[in-house]
Amino acid sequence: MSSTSSATKAVSFRIPVDLKSFLETVAADSGVTVTTIVIAILDHYRTYYDLPFSSVHLLESDRVALKLGRLSYFQFLLHRRVEAVRKRGPGFDAEAP
Repeated sequence: MSSTSSATKAVSFRIPVDLKSFLETVAADSGVTVTTIVIAILDHYRTYYDLPFSSVHLLESDRVALKLGRLSYFQFLLHRRVEAVRKRGPGFDAEAP
């Protein structure tokens, strides 16, 4: 995780039951707490999944040029990946064995 601060603050919010169950399953499968999973998800969202600063800067410029919010931009990127997989097949850019 790329969080630079060790200071923490308790936060309380309500989430749908199915989302809570999903987070508990992911946490159990990963051998960590739900808090750890939530922090990781939020931090990756904040840091563009720990990409180098130059990559983040380029993607942020693209996002702004497209006039998209961050969530909409991530959805846009994933949709582009779906289009590529549909066209070229799953794992098309995997390294050859």
